[in-house]
Amino acid sequence: MQPSRLAEANLARKGFFKSEMTEDMLPAIAKAQTGDPTRFNRDFCPTERAGEEQEMAGTILYLASKAGGYLDGCSIVIDGGRLSILPSSY
Repeated sequence: MQPSRLAEANLARKGFFKSEMTEDMLPAIAKAQTGDPTRFNRDFCPTERAGEEQEMAGTILYLASKAGGYLDGCSIVIDGGRLSILPSSY
């Protein structure tokens, strides 16, 4: 018996984003790296900051819309460039 429709799955993988869970952790990491609680070391994250909610929202809206309808089995990483410098971190 063959399925009449294959399961479609796409993944949005996020890096460090501001949230209730990270509100204490992210400033502590940044301050330990740079002395500034709002700026990460470039070797940790090329954008030198945590992501904002709206920066994730656009990708989710794309994946959920007709515009992303032909995508299947993709993984989109939203991490401020961290994967490009630390590929083994995910």
